[in-house]
Amino acid sequence: MTLIELIHFLLCVAVGSAISRWAGTHYGLVGYLAGFPLGFLLLPCLSWLWSWWDDLTRLGRPHYPVCQEGKCHYGDYQYVEIEGRYVLRCQCGTEYKKEGSGSFRFSRTVRCAPA
Repeated sequence: MTLIELIHFLLCVAVGSAISRWAGTHYGLVGYLAGFPLGFLLLPCLSWLWSWWDDLTRLGRPHYPVCQEGKCHYGDYQYVEIEGRYVLRCQCGTEYKKEGSGSFRFSRTVRCAPA
């Protein structure tokens, strides 16, 4: 277990205990018994909800690589066909090729043929 996982687990236990204590004072034994599992699962559910909302708001926007020059942003990239292959080119002219699922790699070997 990593330190982050340990901290997350301890936070889940703390939230579960706090909600169990609150629910127990208001609802008695049922509050104590139901409050801890509900509180324990609250943080993972909120984390999942945050991740789902983030994915939903970025739907359709591919994750582009960081520009090597540091000048280009999301709208500055375009796909171009070079020698039968599609590469991604930023406004600076730096070319990237896609490898695997969503990772881009700087391509120095792919250049336009002289006209």
